[in-house]
Amino acid sequence: MGEESPNKPLEGIGSLKINQKILEEYNREKGKIKQQVWIPIQYFVKLMDIKNKTGIAINTIISLIVISMLNNENALLKIIEVEKPLETIKKQFVYPCIICWEKFYSVEPLKIHVKHVHKIDLEKLIKND
Repeated sequence: MGEESPNKPLEGIGSLKINQKILEEYNREKGKIKQQVWIPIQYFVKLMDIKNKTGIAINTIISLIVISMLNNENALLKIIEVEKPLETIKKQFVYPCIICWEKFYSVEPLKIHVKHVHKIDLEKLIKND
């Protein structure tokens, strides 16, 4: 293999990497048959690009493509980065105690606080007309 790891994305080809499962299958096989393959120039240039990005020999890349096609799999896997959406923060009204300024997020805990901590009976404060 070359300098670059086959796990790195292939920058010139988009966010792709070699399918490790197929590469392992290829490397496990002991019996291989040497063949001569004729490839049009424009496709050979693309294979050279993949070779430069992965460090894998062109004959191995061709073998991986053939194996993946026969197994109905992809030789090159597209890397998709999924960003998790941030939680939306709901606006929540804060009820401060007017005596000590402690904050409450609902009225009932504020009432209990005023009654027990500050000893104020809120019922006596309500005007009855």
